[in-house]
Amino acid sequence: MTDTVTDRRIQRDARGLRSAQPSQQMGDRLPVPPRERRPALAALALLLIVGGAAISGLVMLRTDERTPVLVFARNVATGQQIEPADLAVTRVAADGLRLIPAEQKNQVIGRYVGVSVPAGTLVNTGMLRTEGLLAKGNVAVGLALKAGHLPAGGLQIGDEVDIVTVPTSESQSSAGDAKVLFPSARVAGVRPEQTTATTLVTVVVTRGRAPDVARAGALGGVSLVLVSRGDSAGS
Repeated sequence: MTDTVTDRRIQRDARGLRSAQPSQQMGDRLPVPPRERRPALAALALLLIVGGAAISGLVMLRTDERTPVLVFARNVATGQQIEPADLAVTRVAADGLRLIPAEQKNQVIGRYVGVSVPAGTLVNTGMLRTEGLLAKGNVAVGLALKAGHLPAGGLQIGDEVDIVTVPTSESQSSAGDAKVLFPSARVAGVRPEQTTATTLVTVVVTRGRAPDVARAGALGGVSLVLVSRGDSAGS
């Protein structure tokens, strides 16, 4: 009986040691904190991904909708005939505008511009003319003007000017001798001449008055009075 009790006690002690060893080992380790879930951040990340994809798709769609149209590659003056080098192609959203498609470039070359336009201006149908400044019986007359016979700010192609006769000698210095020889002429060309200190100006007048203008210009008795600046696409 004593041996049996002793054996049971030994068995209980052995079982107690074995069950205590894992508990002791687990007690030496730090507890692992539970993983914190953040559903709001996950939803925000998903929203950003979806939104970015939608914006990218919209940009691509808008790019596909942009139409190739004609644009002026350099400055073009009023009445100037359009040459191939004057035109380039760009892509824009052309809805509701009178822009000219790029495939109609050959139909634009050779026509004239009714307004002065800077480089980068989109070509539209309202700018184009079938005739230049020399249409309807007009002719071009060249004048060599000295300082004081044209505005100090200079002239530019497309300007409207009055051609005024001025006295060429003291005997003609009375105020009554000055008169408007030709009103509302158009400037078709301007070029400073350094060697003679003059400015060469080409004006467009009617054929019937051209001889009078040319004669007065040759005698040095012409001044140009600026009436209005040439039309501009930006105005």
